[in-house]
Amino acid sequence: MIGLYHMIGDGLKKMTMKTFKQGDFVRVLDNVHDAAMPPSRMGHLLEPVVTHIHYTSTEPETTDVWVLMMTNGEKLRFHTMHLQHV
Repeated sequence: MIGLYHMIGDGLKKMTMKTFKQGDFVRVLDNVHDAAMPPSRMGHLLEPVVTHIHYTSTEPETTDVWVLMMTNGEKLRFHTMHLQHV
């Protein structure tokens, strides 16, 4: 099987990943630290980071890292695994 699955009762259920889109208001999880992060840990998603993933990549690819405009005006980058919708 391809994809991520977990056991539910007697069977497997496909796991759904969090989906984020530009403009979403999010909170950075407590286990992440950045000196420029405001106490509220909240910000808006500006854009996903687009880069060459591997040196053999011929074109830039969209990653799971987002640029956030934090409530204090700082722009910071975080992976989606450290974000939650508000």
